[in-house]
Amino acid sequence: MELRILDANGTLISQPPDPKPPRRRARTIPTSWQLGARLWFTLLEALPLDNAGTFPTDTLLRYAIIDTTLQQALDLSDVCLQGATYPSFYIPSQLGVIAYGSCRKAHGLAFNDDGKVQHHDSLSLLTDQLEDTQHDLSQRPAMLFLVGDQIYADDVLPELMPYLQALALQLMGKSIPLPDNSDACLISLPERTAFKKGCGLTSSSQHAHVLSFGEYAALYLVTFGNRVGFQYTAPRQDLTHFSNDDLDDLERPELANLPRQPAASPQSLGEHRHLHEF
Repeated sequence: MELRILDANGTLISQPPDPKPPRRRARTIPTSWQLGARLWFTLLEALPLDNAGTFPTDTLLRYAIIDTTLQQALDLSDVCLQGATYPSFYIPSQLGVIAYGSCRKAHGLAFNDDGKVQHHDSLSLLTDQLEDTQHDLSQRPAMLFLVGDQIYADDVLPELMPYLQALALQLMGKSIPLPDNSDACLISLPERTAFKKGCGLTSSSQHAHVLSFGEYAALYLVTFGNRVGFQYTAPRQDLTHFSNDDLDDLERPELANLPRQPAASPQSLGEHRHLHEF
């Protein structure tokens, strides 16, 4: 994969980094890491052209991601603002307007700064603000800051846990034992509460706590990665034999089993469009 930065006229103003920098000529620096059977992490970097030295500031820039094997651009239309061909951003010479949040929650009520219930997801509201200010850089947020763990690992609805466990198995390809060699898929919700206390986890939430790496990865995908539809009724013991095709059959356009509470702030999972462009 290659990240390409374009100026307002669509002219390429970036180059890929040297895969073998001078001090490490003996080996190529990887850009992708496989963390599970179907879980990859990719870090894309673009550098300004040698004759430029730096990227321009205070001007709208765009980017494309190229599949270097197929030599074609990925379809990023889902993360483009209205009327835009490419996702866009800008580099401020002086930081002014920013967006800020803590963690995003997959259920429950959320509130605005006045303590009132907010009936829209804040990332959806941020999208609306970006739509309105995409060409007015004096008002457009330049960066999104998310503090904390970005997810509520200690506050997961019981209805969501079986799906997270099934998705975790799909991502990792197998059930990875916890440090005490127990299988996370076979730990009941009451046992999870006792387990987290025994591990020294201090959360007071009565809801489930994700434990395995696969469950954490699955929760990130559900919270931020548009995997929001599911319906799961299989017995817990079937999770150890869960297949990828079975999981695909479970996904639905709507959150079938979760209570549909008014969602809000980066603490919820309601309506969320164009989440990757800030």
